[in-house]
Amino acid sequence: MRTLPCGRAQETPECDCGAFITEAHDEIEVFAMDAFEVENCEDETDCHDKCRTEWNTQTSEGDLNFELPDGKTVGQTMCDDLAEDLRLFVG
Repeated sequence: MRTLPCGRAQETPECDCGAFITEAHDEIEVFAMDAFEVENCEDETDCHDKCRTEWNTQTSEGDLNFELPDGKTVGQTMCDDLAEDLRLFVG
């Protein structure tokens, strides 16, 4: 899981969360979560804590076999997202 604290150009401070695979020169998001408002952009701890709570809620504490509302598991969703990104990359 990785958090992206808001940028300075944003009018409303937001925290963006997701699960990523990091390679030497690239990073691929494999599980997206909705962004949410935060008090300010400097409070990275607040952003991280809220992302952790959201991750635990949406994935049943990171259980890759947890079934999501669409009927897929967390792990299958990650694999599908990765496969889609690779299709776009490979062409």
